[in-house]
Formats: sequence, structure tokens, C-alpha cells
Amino acid sequence: MAAKRLTDAAVRALKPKAERYTVAEGAGFGLMVYPNGAKSWLLRYTAADGRRRPMILGSYPDMSLTDARAAAAAARAQLAAGADPLDQRRETRDATRAQAIEQRRAPTLAEAFADYMALNVRPRLRRPQAIERDIGAYVLPELGTLKLADLRRVDVLVVLDGIRARGALHQAEMVRSRFATFLNWCAERDLIEASPIAGLKPLHRAPPRERALCDDELHTLWGWLASGATSGNVRDALRLILLTGQRPGEVLGLPWSELDLPARLWYLPAARTKNGRAHTVPLGRLALDILEARRATAHGPFVFPGRGTDGTLHGQSLANLLRRSLAGSPAAGLAPFRPHDLRRTCRTGLARLGVADEVGERVLNHHRGGLVAVYNRHRYEAEMRAALDAWDRHLCRLIGQASGANVVPLHA
Repeated sequence: MAAKRLTDAAVRALKPKAERYTVAEGAGFGLMVYPNGAKSWLLRYTAADGRRRPMILGSYPDMSLTDARAAAAAARAQLAAGADPLDQRRETRDATRAQAIEQRRAPTLAEAFADYMALNVRPRLRRPQAIERDIGAYVLPELGTLKLADLRRVDVLVVLDGIRARGALHQAEMVRSRFATFLNWCAERDLIEASPIAGLKPLHRAPPRERALCDDELHTLWGWLASGATSGNVRDALRLILLTGQRPGEVLGLPWSELDLPARLWYLPAARTKNGRAHTVPLGRLALDILEARRATAHGPFVFPGRGTDGTLHGQSLANLLRRSLAGSPAAGLAPFRPHDLRRTCRTGLARLGVADEVGERVLNHHRGGLVAVYNRHRYEAEMRAALDAWDRHLCRLIGQASGANVVPLHA
């Protein structure tokens, strides 16, 4: 009795039994039904050496009846051409696996960089975009398809020289530095024997910035900010950088959960600091007033919400907004400055007020290394409170505002 031609309805209706069984359509093609209810398309054929071989074509319903018939026809065509379908499948699978292994061992530069971002950069850095932007804009368009193992120093130098030829010396150095870090990571993972640009000297050293605003400029700055020349986010972020001495990125990424406003304290966790050390920042009256005013109208988890991927205002955005505001509404007597210059201004101001260097550095979360760090476990919390309260009183005098802080006397 000839086997019946299978239909979709008949295949759906097949039920499992205690033992697996096969429903044949003919010419070796059929459907195997397992006790657990799984179903697999099957082709039985006779190999050139006379062996009867079963070949699983795919599982149902992932592979439809129509596709299963097509797969069976393709296998029969291989048999007609003198090839064994199972052997062909194994060879194809082995070749694919070998290709994947080879690709892992010898990736292109673009493939290796994608792994570097996914495995090393994004899990560690809150804002990895700068690294991705620099390498993606300058290196990958030129060298991305090159096998990593074939990369030579001259290839990188050509890219860097092209950036320098446009006069972007600082940008060229940023690309060199970030690309060197990436290549060192590749060497650590044995993707290359050694970085081809190991030992390449920095292309450009920007002079250290020395900008710190004087008292007259601080008076002008405060009035300029109060005039509405910038948005409220920019105004308050700049003021908090100045008042606390913390890094712009730390201020901009500030969530409300880090603040204890009744205690006038900001608990900055190690994960958000540049040096990986947790830091407690005392808050002066001016800083507290700013935060309390923002708290009253806050929506969301961050003090300074923005359009960044993490929901905050980014440092580069702050710098750009400040630059445009100064250009569009200049304040008389106020030379251009950057947000980070306000951190330096705070440190300079503390020194002028007689704050000891050890305390001033602690305010900025700069810690001494060596034996001093090992043996001196004092946290300087009272001294930092006194220092920032003194800074708060000084700024209050400059802007003509009474200080309401319950200050601790600052001892020389």
C-alpha cells in the first residue's frame, strides 16, 4: 500500500505515543514523532557504499512541510551527483566552525574593536561614547577592514598624520592614546603578539590649564548667571562645581539618592569618582539652597536631567552651552572659561583662605599615595566642612548675600 501524501493538517494532528514512530510520505521522506511530542522531518536514503542512512532535515514547526520537501529534494540531488548529503552537511558545518574559530583568532580591526567596546569599555565606563567616536571617526574608516594581525605601525601613522595635517594636534593625540589602549587590550587577549605602536611617543602635550577666576570675576559670574543668560541647568551646575570643587562629570551625574540634605552631605560613591574612591562632600549654605530649590521642582532621579543616554546632562554639553552663552551674552570683565576651571577656582580660593593643602586636596578628592595613604587614615571630614563653609562665607561676601551656614571656625 502506497504511503499517503502528508498535509499540514495531518502533520498538526499527529499525537505522540509511548515509542517514537515515523509517518512516511514516500521515497524515504517522512516525519518522526517522539514520545515528548517533538516532531522532526526525516529522509532515509541509501549511500553509495550501500548503507541505509537516516538524515534529520529539521524540526517541525520550525521547518514547514513545504521547506522539508525542498530540503529532501536538495539532498536527493546531491545523491544523484555522487555526493553523500550527510557527509556534505558535516563538511559544511566543520568549515563554518573553522571559519568562526579563524575569525576569532584573526579578526578584522573593526571586529576586534567591537569586542573591545562590548567586553571592556561599556561595562566599565558610564560614558564610552568619546572612545567609540574617536576610533569610529578616524581609524575604522581607513583601517577597519584590515586584519588585526596585519596592522603595522605605518598604517596607524598615516591616519594620525592625516589628523595632524588638519591642525588638530590635540585630537591626533587623543586618537593615538585611545587606539594604543585598545591595541594593548588586543595583545593581552593574544589577538596580536604585541601592539604595533608600542613605544610611540605622545604626539602633542597640551599645556596644563591655569585658569582660575579671581574675586572680581566671581562677582561678575554670579550676577551674569542670575541674569538668566543661561538655562537653569547650566546656571546651577556651574554654581555647584564652584561651591563644592567636584568634577563637572560628578556634579552633572548627581542623583538625588546620593544627597542627605538635612545633614548637608553629598555621598559620592567610588563607582562615580575618577580615582575610584568614595568621597563625602560637605555642602555649604549656598549649595544647599540651590539643591533645595531644585528638589522642590524635581522630576526624575537626577539633579541635572538631560538628553544623554543615562538621562543626565553631559560634560561636553555643559561646556558647549557655556561657550555659546558667553558668546551670545558676554559678561563685561569675564574672560572665557571652562566648567573645570571652576573646580580649580575653588581649590585656589581655599588656599587663599588659609586652608591647609592636605585639606584642600581632600576636598577635591585628591589622595596622596605611598606611605602617607597607608598610615594616615584620618578622613578630614570636620576640616573639609570648615573649609567649604569658609569658602561659602567668602562667596556670600562677594555676591552681597548673608551666609546662613552654621559654620565651624577655620583654624590655621
